[in-house]
Amino acid sequence: LLYEHDRNPAVYGAAIGFLVINALNIIPVVPLDGGRVFETLSRPEGVARFMLQISSVLGLVAVALYLRDPVFGAFALLSVLIMPRQWLAYKFRASVARKINDSTNWLGVVRAALGVMTESPYAKWRSPARQELARAAADQFTAPMATKEDWVFGMVTYLASLAIVGVAALVWMRVKVT
Repeated sequence: LLYEHDRNPAVYGAAIGFLVINALNIIPVVPLDGGRVFETLSRPEGVARFMLQISSVLGLVAVALYLRDPVFGAFALLSVLIMPRQWLAYKFRASVARKINDSTNWLGVVRAALGVMTESPYAKWRSPARQELARAAADQFTAPMATKEDWVFGMVTYLASLAIVGVAALVWMRVKVT
C-alpha cells in the first residue's frame, strides 16, 4: 500500500524482502518456525517428523529446480545434506521411546537417552553432545502432548499464515503489473 501511494522503489524492495523472509520462515523445515509448529504438534518418536523433513527437502529441491534460483538451491542443498542427521535423530528418539517407562519422569528420560547413547552409532558422540541431547530428549518427551484441539488450532493457524503470505504475494504481483 505504501508503494502504491508514492512508488518508492526502496519501499517495494523492502516489502518484497520481508515477504520472502516470512515465506521462507514458515516453510515446514526445522529450525524454521513452520518446522517448529509441526514439531510441537507431533510426538518426538513419531515417523511424522522424519516424513516432514523428507517432504520438505523434496519440495525445496523441486522449487529450486523449477525456479532455477540459487537461494532456493542452496537451501535445498543444505536440507539434503542434513537428512542423514535427521534420520539418525529419528532413530535415536525411537530408541529412547522404547526404553522409557514413565514419560513424565524427566530424569528417567535422561537416563534412557544416555543409555541409548552407549549403543552404536551414538557411542562415538562426544560427552557434551550426549549430555545436551539427553536433556533435549527429556524436554521433548516430558512436554505435554498436543491434543486433537491443539492440533486443529495449530494447523488452522499455520494455514492462515500461509494464506497471509499468499495474499501478500498476489498483492505485490498486482502492484508490479500496474
